[in-house]
Amino acid sequence: MAKTQQKETLTEDEKKKQIYDMVDNLVKKSHVALDQMANFTQEQVDKIRVVLVKSF
Repeated sequence: MAKTQQKETLTEDEKKKQIYDMVDNLVKKSHVALDQMANFTQEQVDKIRVVLVKSF
């Protein structure tokens, strides 16, 4: 016997909270990345630049 999967229905408020949480998570990750990049040496920045230029 096959199980039927019920669709999860969200209210508008639940949808908004879900979107807010996703955006909030991305912002938190971007702050972590920015903090890490603030400590890069010029040599590390140059290596990243070379890789980026070669990829285009």
